[in-house]
Amino acid sequence: MTFYEAAVEVLRRSGRPLHYKKITEIAVREELLSHVGKTPHVTMGDRLEREIKKNEDTVINQMRPGVFKLDEDYAEQLTRKVRKERKEKK
Repeated sequence: MTFYEAAVEVLRRSGRPLHYKKITEIAVREELLSHVGKTPHVTMGDRLEREIKKNEDTVINQMRPGVFKLDEDYAEQLTRKVRKERKEKK
């Protein structure tokens, strides 16, 4: 996953706003990132800030400096999709 995709997944699972360093910690621990590098927290913070600035339709919102949350409607849709996929696999 890209840093942005990993952040979306981490925020969906947590269900609450998180600091980009915590998002990175969880993404690395859960092996969600396709590559990590030497300073993944710096990259995560940068990618999230850039996505918010360039894309007004982003599903991640910044609550305050360094703290991000997933759009509630999108989070609900994504959670339903994941549950449906899990149910179909059984």
